[in-house]
Amino acid sequence: MFTMKQTCEQTQLSYETLKFYCNQGLVPNVKRDKNNRRIFDEKDIAWINSLTC
Repeated sequence: MFTMKQTCEQTQLSYETLKFYCNQGLVPNVKRDKNNRRIFDEKDIAWINSLTC
């Protein structure tokens, strides 16, 4: 599982852009950790990368 920061580094998106995509529902089924922070897996990262094509 990856944090927002790690996901931003892997997808080359800014934190604000990734947060916007999540809030708009462009990233389906965003999971959260015990502290209610967004977390992503490899499948989510592949999905995010497909959004930027």
